[in-house]
Amino acid sequence: MTSPGHLNTKKPVRTLEELSGLQIRCTGLNATAVKALGGTPVAMPITETYLALQKAIVDATLSNYDALVRLKLNEVTGYTTECYLYESTFWVAMNLAKWNSLPSDIQKIFEEVSEKSPERIGALWDPIEADAKKRARTSEQIIALSTKEAARWEGRLKPLTNAWIKETQAMGLPAQEFMNTLYELREKYK
Repeated sequence: MTSPGHLNTKKPVRTLEELSGLQIRCTGLNATAVKALGGTPVAMPITETYLALQKAIVDATLSNYDALVRLKLNEVTGYTTECYLYESTFWVAMNLAKWNSLPSDIQKIFEEVSEKSPERIGALWDPIEADAKKRARTSEQIIALSTKEAARWEGRLKPLTNAWIKETQAMGLPAQEFMNTLYELREKYK
C-alpha cells in the first residue's frame, strides 16, 4: 500500500464544517468518502492537479506526503489535514490455470516471497514518506485532527465500511475478519 492519503488544502481544515462544500480532487472510491464527509469530489488525474489548484478549479486534493512534495502541490496548497483517508493498495496476480500448472515447490517459493513482501516494501517506503513529510513542513502547516473530530470523520465513513463488509461477505469472502485484521494492524503500526 501507499502511505496514508491526507487532505491538502488552500485554507485550514480542522472540522467537517470547514471541509463542507470544498471542491476536492480525488479519484475512485475516494470520491464516495469525500461526499460522505461533505466535500464535492472532482475527478481528475493527479498530473492536472497543480494547475487546478493554482487556478482555483479545485480547493483541495488528496495525496500522501511523497506525492505532495514530488509533484510540488505544496507550492499551491499550504495546509495538510492529517486525516488518514486512504491508502492505495498494490497486488500481484497470476492466472489460476498457470498457478495450478506450477509444481508445489515453486508455488511454495511464491507464497514465501509474497509473505515477506509487505514488510520489505514498507521498509523501503517509510523513509521516503518520512523525508517527504519533513520537506512538506517547510511549506505546509500540518493539522492533526483532534481525537473527537477524527471520530466524527470516522463516523461519517462507517456506513461506507459497513456497506462494503456486507457486500463482500455476500460474495462469500471474509470481509469482517479482514477489517478486524486491518484495525489491529492500524493500531500496531500507528
